[in-house]
Amino acid sequence: MGFQEFLGNQTTADRLRESVQHNRIPQALILAGPRGSGKYTLALMFARLINCLNPTKSDGPSGRLPDYCGVCRNCERISQAADLDASSASALSAREDLREVDKRETRILIQPHPDVLIIPPDPPQNLIKIGQVRQVIHNAYYRQPVEARRSIFIFTSSAFMKEAANSLLKVLEEPPPNCTLILLSENLAEMLPTIRSRAMLFRLGAVPVETLEQLLATRRPELKGPRRSLVARVSDGAVGRALAFDVESYLASRQDALIILKSALRDPDFSTLFRATETYRGGADVAICIPTVTARLIAPQFVKPYVKSNKNDANDAEAICEAVSRPHMRFVPAKSVEQQDIQALHRVRSRLVSSRTGLANQIRGLLAEYGIVLPQHVSQLRRGLPLILEEATNELTAFSRRLFASLYDELLSLEEKIGALDEQIESVFQASEPCQRVGAVEGIGPLTATALVAAMSDGKAFKNGRQFAAWLGLVPRQHSSGGKARLLGISKRGDTYLRTLLIHGARSVVSRASRKTDRRSVWITDKQRRLGTSKACVAVANKNARIVWALIAREESYRRAA
Repeated sequence: MGFQEFLGNQTTADRLRESVQHNRIPQALILAGPRGSGKYTLALMFARLINCLNPTKSDGPSGRLPDYCGVCRNCERISQAADLDASSASALSAREDLREVDKRETRILIQPHPDVLIIPPDPPQNLIKIGQVRQVIHNAYYRQPVEARRSIFIFTSSAFMKEAANSLLKVLEEPPPNCTLILLSENLAEMLPTIRSRAMLFRLGAVPVETLEQLLATRRPELKGPRRSLVARVSDGAVGRALAFDVESYLASRQDALIILKSALRDPDFSTLFRATETYRGGADVAICIPTVTARLIAPQFVKPYVKSNKNDANDAEAICEAVSRPHMRFVPAKSVEQQDIQALHRVRSRLVSSRTGLANQIRGLLAEYGIVLPQHVSQLRRGLPLILEEATNELTAFSRRLFASLYDELLSLEEKIGALDEQIESVFQASEPCQRVGAVEGIGPLTATALVAAMSDGKAFKNGRQFAAWLGLVPRQHSSGGKARLLGISKRGDTYLRTLLIHGARSVVSRASRKTDRRSVWITDKQRRLGTSKACVAVANKNARIVWALIAREESYRRAA
């Protein structure tokens, strides 16, 4: 056991061993390399080397270098985390057994040794989160090593949430003694430049194909001749990928891909290729030969800042590539077919309501030309217009009466269509369990509930309820500078239709709050007294948006305020 077992990138491994030999162990280091290059394995080896109780020496390019024994208590305990996927799954399973309240506050951490903490990405976003970094800070500053020489913290991903990255940066600026942070990265661009500048960088490059072939001949003797060469070539120089490569699945997928490509040669317009590709995607896996591409949508305003000079296809493509590579880029959640159906239903209804409003205003305006004034509400027009047409003493002529009668028929037709759409929306609401849970919130009915569920899907696209409220434009707009925060009115970004539904629903809640004594109503009444009715309605809409996100993302039921 020891560093002699590490395959490939021996120079990088020897540099780490020399740092221990000269007692110059870095307080923060980055192991960067492609997937399967052995970053995690090397990090665990380095942790064992630092904290080995019976260190040994083995041959290196510059003579005998320190090595770990592999059999002492510390080495054995650290090696228990060698299977990262199994350890992460075990930690995630333990979290699922907790109560819902505790589950939300618990982050995934792996601790095989009291002084070694492994921080994997926390699902479902698969990012390093602020709670994990805070635990690292607590252990690093307030807990000295008790059974080892140094405390070791291994971050297995470079994908950090913004708050977590900023918090980690403070640790790197003033690193505590007897502590080493190891960050593993496949893409250094995901890290903040300030983090990269405060850590030593060790790169793990691609292993030559010849070296991989020699390794496969020893470790996977079942691979003979051409197949061994094939695995060495397609593994991109990654030892771990070569050792785990499923050559049978690869060959089957490649054969299927060749069949699809050959079919394209028989049809000059490539229509056969497109049909075969769509058919094959529905029933087979060609992830290796024809990678499955996940479409990600970016709002145009987030791409525009990256467009250089004039607008053309080449500059637009370059800007999209630059924007999508940003580590904290926000993407638009993709819609399922069912969501599109519900949204189409709402858009058609919205258009009909706008047409009804325009028609009602036109009728009132034309009646005013004849000296007849009706109240603004559609119900007043619906009741009053037949009486006006029957009245013989007003100023309407026979021609105008026929005209207004046709407009009245058009109004009734629009209302009939709107009523039919309302019945469809009600049936969707009754058939959807998430809509039922959302509809239990005060100020949200079937119309708003179905529109919200169709827009946000499972809520996983948003980190928290505030992000969802900001997406709807229900948070203050900022114009801050020099450390001085200046908040303006609500941003009004995002979906105007959803924001309108939430605010209109909030108005009904605010109007009845003064007659109730529960905590929510008391809070609303206080807001209305201090800020006014309009701002209180926006505040209630904001709170309802956050509640809706919690109900959908966490699959909870609404609990009314006592």
